[in-house]
Amino acid sequence: LHQVPETMKSQIKEKIKDVTEQEALPLLADVTCRVIGKGGIFGAEGGSTILVDGADAEVERILNLVLSIKGSGLSGVEESFPECESPSPMCGFHPP
Repeated sequence: LHQVPETMKSQIKEKIKDVTEQEALPLLADVTCRVIGKGGIFGAEGGSTILVDGADAEVERILNLVLSIKGSGLSGVEESFPECESPSPMCGFHPP
């Protein structure tokens, strides 16, 4: 990433879009969803409670996906973490 020219970095950043859980779930299965709770205690701080609606098979598909990633650690390669810490010029730059 450090080799990416500045002009290209800005072009890539323009194309990157954050996707919330509420936006992502309907992309992964034929469901609708809405956030009905935020926050938590005992390690669930920042968590979301999402109501998912759809056919049983589609809701089960989402449930299985969520259960498969629940409790996952940090994503990424540990060696890349320093470039994600301020004041690194690459902080916040995450290509798709």
